[in-house]
Amino acid sequence: MPARHEEADVPSIARAAAQSGDPAVVAATPARITRSILENCGDIVRALVTGAAAEPELAAVLEEGHRRHMAGTRSMIGLLDELGALAPSLDRDEAAETLAAIADFRFALVLRESYGWPLDRIENWIAATSRALLLGD
Repeated sequence: MPARHEEADVPSIARAAAQSGDPAVVAATPARITRSILENCGDIVRALVTGAAAEPELAAVLEEGHRRHMAGTRSMIGLLDELGALAPSLDRDEAAETLAAIADFRFALVLRESYGWPLDRIENWIAATSRALLLGD
C-alpha cells in the first residue's frame, strides 16, 4: 500500500491541510485523501480488498494500509485539537476511529459500487459528515 499512498499524493494532501490552519479543511482532508485513492488507485485497492480474504500477503498489505489510515486520522484529530476546533465533548480516540470509519476507502467503494455514488458525492458527503461530527461551533 505504500506505493499507492504516494500515487494518490496522500502526503501532499495532508501537508496542505496542516499548513492551511483552517479547521474545515483539516476535517475534510480524509475525504479528499479517500477520493484521491479511489481516483488514482481504485482498481488496485478493489483487487486488494477482494484478494485479502484469500491471500495472507494481501491481507498484510491491507492491514498496513489500515494502520496508516488510522495514524492519519489521529493526526487530523490532533491538529483539530491544536486549532481549538474539535468539539470539546469528543473523546479523541473515538473521534479518530469515527473519522477513520467514515473516510475508509472500503466504505467509499461500497458507496460507489453498491449505491452508484460518483466521486464528487462521496467526497462531499464524507467531508460534510466529518465537519458535522468533529467541529465544535
